[in-house]
Amino acid sequence: MTGINTQKEFLIYKSESINSNISEQFKSKLTSEDNDYSKSNFKAKVGEPHPFDYEVIEKVAKKFGLITAIIDKINDYALGSGIFIDSEDEKIKKILEKWMRTTNFKIFLRGWFTEALMKGSGYLEIAGLTDPMLENTIKIVNSNTIYIQRDDYGEVIGYNQYLGENLQTLNDDKIISLNKDEIIQLDINKIGSCAYGMGIIFSALNTINDFLSAQKCMHKLMERKANSPIHAKLGSVEKDDYPKQEDINNFGKNLQYMNNTTEWVTGPNVEMKVIDFGNISDKFKGILDNDLKLLSYSFQVPEAILGADKGFVGSTEIQGSGFERNIKAYQEQIAFIIKSKILSKVLMNSGIINSNFEIIWRQPNEAEKRELRASLMGLLSSSIALTPGMKLAYEKKLALLDDIDYEEVEKENSKIERRENRKQKKEFGQQVQLKSTPPGKVPTEDMRDKIEVEYLLGKAPQEIECDLIEEFGIDNNEAFKLVNEEIDELENDYELENWIGEYLQIKQNIVEVIKKDNFENLAAKNAKDRALGMLNKKQIEQLKNIMNEAFEKKLSLHKIADKINTIRLKDRFIEKDGKLTLQIKKDKRAYQIARSETVRLRAEGSLEAFKENNIEEVMFTNVSTHPCPLCEAFDGEVYNLEDASGMIPLHTSCRCKWEKVNG
Repeated sequence: MTGINTQKEFLIYKSESINSNISEQFKSKLTSEDNDYSKSNFKAKVGEPHPFDYEVIEKVAKKFGLITAIIDKINDYALGSGIFIDSEDEKIKKILEKWMRTTNFKIFLRGWFTEALMKGSGYLEIAGLTDPMLENTIKIVNSNTIYIQRDDYGEVIGYNQYLGENLQTLNDDKIISLNKDEIIQLDINKIGSCAYGMGIIFSALNTINDFLSAQKCMHKLMERKANSPIHAKLGSVEKDDYPKQEDINNFGKNLQYMNNTTEWVTGPNVEMKVIDFGNISDKFKGILDNDLKLLSYSFQVPEAILGADKGFVGSTEIQGSGFERNIKAYQEQIAFIIKSKILSKVLMNSGIINSNFEIIWRQPNEAEKRELRASLMGLLSSSIALTPGMKLAYEKKLALLDDIDYEEVEKENSKIERRENRKQKKEFGQQVQLKSTPPGKVPTEDMRDKIEVEYLLGKAPQEIECDLIEEFGIDNNEAFKLVNEEIDELENDYELENWIGEYLQIKQNIVEVIKKDNFENLAAKNAKDRALGMLNKKQIEQLKNIMNEAFEKKLSLHKIADKINTIRLKDRFIEKDGKLTLQIKKDKRAYQIARSETVRLRAEGSLEAFKENNIEEVMFTNVSTHPCPLCEAFDGEVYNLEDASGMIPLHTSCRCKWEKVNG
């Protein structure tokens, strides 16, 4: 943006850039119908004529109270008590809230929306919106006087206000050119490429006229009925008594004074009776109900709000749901215009170009919160089968209601779910039996553990073989073969890179892990732990130095084990049911520690490296050609860094590692 030194220049630049690219972005032009006034003097000087006479709409609204009531109701539902700003940046919130407060912006919203609902297009003029040096002031402009100028592509290029009374004979002195960037236009029910919206009243004018006509006729008849009109019959055909016209006229004149007369005296040839029009309201009921229903459809307002609910059971709720969706659509449209056309410019004037904020509508009061909370909790705990998406939506609404950060809730839920998943997978791996493993394949996890424990306790292969035959019921040859393969694996020497894989790129991360790690699986916390063979503080420090040297010099497992043996390990016991049980003899411990700790430190170093590179999720990866059932069950599972820490190794001599997702 070279050469642009002020916010005002930036806004002008941005506006001009958009206009200059319109012809490139949009190839479609206005139709001949849209451009019908292209040769007219009015369009050339003032702008495109309104699609209908706005003054007629104003008169209808003033004379028909139902229209005002409907617009007020839509306003109440859509705008409520106003709008609120939500942003992680407190500075943005303070700037926008202060601006809305000092300009009384929320007060002008209602009039702006009312103009748009009635006439199709409402206009706010915000003086100083494009000039950071001026204080903003707002007013609502009567839509009757505003006309839009557009180019051939339908892009608004200007607004004019015409204050003259005669649209046929233009008075140039009555034309006022307005700052396009300070006029905020809100269109309701815009059709096609029309420059203006149509509002909600114009399309209902015929129905309104029919409704008012029916009302007028009904009330006229009701008035006549209320006055109890009388039919008087003079004379008698049977008696050949035919009154003169003069007599009839004179009697009719006397009837005009009936209201002031309590008693009447007539001759035998005069018959008087009250005219009965029947139940007039019933005669008009169908017509009025139909017109009211049509008005409800036109305004998209439930009949219950218009004063009637004539539908089937539950229709009020169904109509209410549709009305809420319509209100939400209004809110989204208004919020978009306010955010993009007004508040973003306010932030630009304050020096904030890239802003992130949202517009939030009316907050429920405490009573409404309690009712909504009870409803949501009822849905979540009910026996109704909710889809995962619906359940998630209800949970988010509940969290928002209680000002809870739902992202934190999701993290906690994920942790619990992953822990449970991990537990189930471990149980699955532990339950796999040898009989499910075909002859000649790698031993199951149960068998691996059995061989390893027996071996670490110092038993000879033949002794382990007997235990396996007794426990798993396999023949001697197969058992001997499996046992020897497993023991060979336990005694093999490996170069460090062959054992844990390439690690030089993350060596420094591993060194940092060693420095701050407390080796809690090996470290004694008290005298009892030391008696069970766990390492004291001095031994832990020695072990840390050995592991640091191992990764620095790429020592083999046997060399690492030899160095670990120098810290004078003891036999390792565990306490179970109050009894001490030998877990591993001291001469076997060093090699076991070398195998397990190199894998663990490599895994933790990987996580540290991923964290530095802003990688949030990692995948559990099994590198063995003959994986145990437990490692195989976890292979390919994805975890976030926090949950992944401490998982590897899953068991003694586990060789699994972490890789970045899709890496």
